[in-house]
Amino acid sequence: MQNFVDAFVVGPNGNNSGQGIVTGTIAYMSAITGAGALTIGDGTNHTVLQLNAYIRGSSQSALIVKSGSTLDLNNDHFYINYGAGADPISSISALIKSGYNGGAWNGLGIDISAGALEDSNIAPTHRLDPIRPL
Repeated sequence: MQNFVDAFVVGPNGNNSGQGIVTGTIAYMSAITGAGALTIGDGTNHTVLQLNAYIRGSSQSALIVKSGSTLDLNNDHFYINYGAGADPISSISALIKSGYNGGAWNGLGIDISAGALEDSNIAPTHRLDPIRPL
């Protein structure tokens, strides 16, 4: 796959324990793990980070998807281990709703391109907090 990234700052083997930043047009990644925060986009230009299929999940302590950008989960999971920080449920739910885009799964925010291919009638279901299901 091609990778058209201006900046992709993540450590070896997709480990990010600091501030991972993805800018540029599109990037493909197998997985990202660690206690860091992942930022997608710069708020001005459209950026897409697409996770590869069947990676068994990624995790970070924070996720920031800037305006006009997208995290494409493909067909996988992304865990936000926010710990004692503020619960990100409302912002993540808004990103998923935006990515769902009426069932097309092609909107900005968080989308699942594989879900759109498998079933255009799939509804956004998610469990972001291990204690409190949505």
